[in-house]
Amino acid sequence: MGKWTDKAIRSNIEELIEESFLLCLSDKDIREYFNEFLDVCDRLLRSNLSIQENSRVARIKIALLRARLYVTENPVHIGTRYNYIEGERSRHEIFAKQIVSAKRTITKLLEGINPQIAREALNEVEKRNSQKKNTIRRRTRLFSLLLSCGYYLLLFGALFLAWFVGFH
Repeated sequence: MGKWTDKAIRSNIEELIEESFLLCLSDKDIREYFNEFLDVCDRLLRSNLSIQENSRVARIKIALLRARLYVTENPVHIGTRYNYIEGERSRHEIFAKQIVSAKRTITKLLEGINPQIAREALNEVEKRNSQKKNTIRRRTRLFSLLLSCGYYLLLFGALFLAWFVGFH
């Protein structure tokens, strides 16, 4: 078990939030999200000339992760950490967890090279995906509203039927 520092707790909470966000997306959208992150990281590494040598190593690791993501037809085999079935977790849940884990690994790699690049990458991807998150929130609210309306219509129908049967 790791140390319980403020940074570790914050990191775990952020991972849970990100995993929850990814669970609202389709596999295709998760792949697009992760590819955007990889593209941003690659672009930031290329643009920072002061870390040219270390960036080659990072680009190689990013390329390997990207290749593994594309080559694998069954996303459960992307990483080795979650290849087992965790209770009742679905393939989609495991895939989302693997993407969060891969993103965390890349972020740690970037922090080791230059913490500023890691922050820039995370901020840029967050800005790009805030629109998607807002769309999902609106969809969730709409679904909740429709579900409530359906419940009240059903309740009204049941009461009307009880009244109708009671008076005839």
